[in-house]
Amino acid sequence: MAMANTLYWHDYETFGIDPSRDGPSQFAGIRTDENLNIIG
Repeated sequence: MAMANTLYWHDYETFGIDPSRDGPSQFAGIRTDENLNIIG
């Protein structure tokens, strides 16, 4: 069986621009097929 091509889109937001001091505030992700239809 062939594997379907999928894409994983993500958005990662932090409280600032300095990674040593500023932590994550939000993360979101979604998987789509190659025609950009949402999977799941």
